[in-house]
Amino acid sequence: MRLPYGQVGIRKHLRVQERTHDEDEEERMKVNFGVEAYISKSKFPTTFSELRPHDITAGAQDTIHPNERVNLEADQNGKLALRAILSRYEQNALPMIRKQLNNRLAESSENLQNLFYNHRLKLAGDNLFRHPLLADWVQYVDKFNAGLLYELHKFYTIDDLVVAVTRAPEDKVALRVESEIDKLWLDENKTPDAIFTQFRLHKAEDTLFDNQLFPFWERYYTYYNSMVPETFKASMYLIVGKHLRSFREKLLDKKKTDVTSLFEEEIKKLQLEVWTLDGTLDDIVRHEVESGPKSDTVYGSALKNAADEYLPKNP
Repeated sequence: MRLPYGQVGIRKHLRVQERTHDEDEEERMKVNFGVEAYISKSKFPTTFSELRPHDITAGAQDTIHPNERVNLEADQNGKLALRAILSRYEQNALPMIRKQLNNRLAESSENLQNLFYNHRLKLAGDNLFRHPLLADWVQYVDKFNAGLLYELHKFYTIDDLVVAVTRAPEDKVALRVESEIDKLWLDENKTPDAIFTQFRLHKAEDTLFDNQLFPFWERYYTYYNSMVPETFKASMYLIVGKHLRSFREKLLDKKKTDVTSLFEEEIKKLQLEVWTLDGTLDDIVRHEVESGPKSDTVYGSALKNAADEYLPKNP
């Protein structure tokens, strides 16, 4: 069927227009290949927007420009890319970014373990309480009302934690852990005698006062005696005599220090009891002090202090 001349012209015109459009589209694709478009950040989905540094820092651009791209091929380790990202934000904003990341990581108490590893606290060892990020992790422990000792015990033994405490005896977290250990041992009915052997202090011989675990043991000894009835109180002098009988005399002759003060105090009380029960004459007491060991030794100091209490103030 032959179409009227007018319709033939119209169809021919449409075919020409269609062919021209296809050629133009192909040409445009060739010309624009590899050229980046300027994309507004508002076009991106907001699903992961909570932790974007842009939300908590100033100065971020509204548009990503092509010249902000990093040549990753020339930087296989990605260091240049990291610097390019961080350079867009103020340095004082980075701790805020890190805090938000930690908050996300510690959204539940189940993630405390992941955060512990993320802070590399498992590698701290004996220097755990000196680690700069430990206090940060403890904040999340408290946030979920989780027991600090309970959580730390997932990564370290009690003996490990005791050693770590001795390396940072003034640290607030270390003192808190020590207090929780004391309560644990008391709940387990562990006596100072039992802890003495657990610390292997019975192997210390005449170096007992120099052992790094002895001050920790002394503090537990004090705590234990403050929590039990009088009839159950432990005696440091008897414990030392039981395990280090052959070295007790050498220990009494040691120079007095802050570490030996509790031992001295107990010897003083025992000496006072002996003099009081025996009704020892004042002159004999004075003679024992004058002829006894020097007052800068453990026993000499205890003897002098006992005499000061026993003898009349104005002889």
